[in-house]
Amino acid sequence: MADQFYSTSSSISTDSNTLDEAQACAHGDALDTALRESVTIKADITCLEIDITNLDRKIELTVRDLTIRMGAIAITLFAALASIKFFGLREQFARAHKRFDEIGRRLDEMVRLRLNPLACLLPAAMALTSCSNPFSGVSKLPAPPPPPAAFYPPSVRAEDIVGRWGFSSYHRDQDRPRTEAAAKGQCNNPYVINQSASGGVMMLGHDSPTIQDMTLKGSVEGKTYIGPGPDPAGADDREVVSFDGRMLILRWVDPEVAGRYGTAVLVRCGAEGTRHR
Repeated sequence: MADQFYSTSSSISTDSNTLDEAQACAHGDALDTALRESVTIKADITCLEIDITNLDRKIELTVRDLTIRMGAIAITLFAALASIKFFGLREQFARAHKRFDEIGRRLDEMVRLRLNPLACLLPAAMALTSCSNPFSGVSKLPAPPPPPAAFYPPSVRAEDIVGRWGFSSYHRDQDRPRTEAAAKGQCNNPYVINQSASGGVMMLGHDSPTIQDMTLKGSVEGKTYIGPGPDPAGADDREVVSFDGRMLILRWVDPEVAGRYGTAVLVRCGAEGTRHR
């Protein structure tokens, strides 16, 4: 009985060792397979990293190439626009130059048409005169004097403004009524206008205390001026703005003098000058 038990135990022990060896072999094979698979996966990962690196490099090169191409395109477009603008300006200058040439030719034609007949006829006329004039050797008579300037009579005569006047002046039109009233109050110290030997009047000018001989002058515009010399509207003249026999309003022709002296208002003192003009 004991031998049988020991025999059975040995058999069980032997089977157990066989089973452990089989399990150990199976585990070893699985471990080898796992190791081989991990090596394969690692190799695949390495290849993938290499591919990604290569892809990044390609993308970088592509972006750089696109940047270079875009810069070249921009430069080309700028050059094209500049060329278009330059050629447009050159065309405008060419048209302007052509226009100036055309104007020059027309002016030359006008001058030639106007002067050539005279240039051709003048020598012939001189030769004809020298041949037909028996008095060609006699000295020529002096040229006649120029005709006198046209005379425009003034609307006011010298005797119309001779007398005693209350005097004042204004710079703004709205001050005219007040200035007229102030001039009437100056008759206690009147401004006296006398007739001159030349037929004009004796009056004060500007910037001088000396009484001068003033002439009453008419103009082609129908205005009347009082001032030295025969020509109307001179720098030292005063324009007769209005005159009704009782009130005389004068304005200096020179704007600078008018700005300093203003417009003069003269109101006749006493009963003189009731005639309305």
